[in-house]
Amino acid sequence: MSNATRHEGNPRHRRHADYLYARGEITYEAAYLDERLYRVLGRFPAVGIAPKRKELLGVRLEQLRSSVKACPGNALLRELVGRLAAVIGARNDLMHSFALTGGAFRFDATAPNGVGRTYFSVADIERVRDGLMAASAVADMILGYSRCSSVPGDPDQAEYLELLGRVHAESDSLFTGLIDVLRNLGGHDERQLRLEGVGTLRGLLGELVKTWPRESKSLEVLLGRTEEVNRLRNHIVHSWPVEGHPYKLVSAGSGFFDVADREDLQLLAVELRQLWVLADNIVKDNAKNGGSLVPSYAQGSSVLRF
Repeated sequence: MSNATRHEGNPRHRRHADYLYARGEITYEAAYLDERLYRVLGRFPAVGIAPKRKELLGVRLEQLRSSVKACPGNALLRELVGRLAAVIGARNDLMHSFALTGGAFRFDATAPNGVGRTYFSVADIERVRDGLMAASAVADMILGYSRCSSVPGDPDQAEYLELLGRVHAESDSLFTGLIDVLRNLGGHDERQLRLEGVGTLRGLLGELVKTWPRESKSLEVLLGRTEEVNRLRNHIVHSWPVEGHPYKLVSAGSGFFDVADREDLQLLAVELRQLWVLADNIVKDNAKNGGSLVPSYAQGSSVLRF
């Protein structure tokens, strides 16, 4: 870690905005990875472990190690454990560091008096972010392979399966985001909401938009964009890859169809995540502003084309 006289965490540093942005990315990427690991552990459970939806990454690491013992032949699980183990120390140093005007720092145990300060730079934060993203990519691939286990070892197909897993995981995140909006703004019971499908949640969201006592552009955007995205999401989530040929999916009532265009899957995954961010910000902004919705992340239209 760098130890300069002036640090990028200092508000007067010319790269302070980049520093804050990078730290924000770490927060999202860690939450993103935690959700992925929860899904992976659900597919590859270890004896005596019942993973919770939100957990410390250190606990996730130990749970994954137990899953590797239960599934010793799964190379991707072992890779996921390795990538998480490689980044978790730096991530914890960063997220649990002390914040001072001069920038966030951690105590340096190697210093003569034990109180030396090791500051973080933008590059340090970006390396942690990249490590978290790399672990998430492996988790996405595991989720994709769990949908179609017997495929040739083709890198292109591996990329497809990673994207397929990402669509499934992002879909779950959006589902949780809609529940959070309805629970916090509409007073609905979370347990009951989790028994419903996305279509039902959209219906409840539509009622919330109609009855909300003031202008709610964010809610309207969330409702409108979710309609199209959910249609495309159903096209994928409720289908299964043809064994040995992951570019073809089979859907009840519609037979076979091709989803060979990985760009479409990428766009769908991005749109799903953007909607989760929108739902998350609706809840946060509403609480922060005393119940006043702020249309953050509400601009833009879908470019999905399937």
